[in-house]
Amino acid sequence: MAEAAVGVSGVLGTPPPRALPITIGPDRITMRLQYWHPPLDGVTVTAAVVRAVSVAIEGADWHGTVSSTPGEPPLVPPDAI
Repeated sequence: MAEAAVGVSGVLGTPPPRALPITIGPDRITMRLQYWHPPLDGVTVTAAVVRAVSVAIEGADWHGTVSSTPGEPPLVPPDAI
């Protein structure tokens, strides 16, 4: 995910983008991608990052959802599924 964000126009290189695991279970991983961008370009850069990460996930033959807003936590913790 972080590598996909690096190539997006408007994503600043310092500090570099980083992907942080939020939850890890046998069938699901939830990650948060952190990156910096110029304040006035936030919506445009974020939309481009969502597209780039989506393409990277598809290219890795993974199934997933990419969102620019934090999702609701699952009703059932990943380990309980």
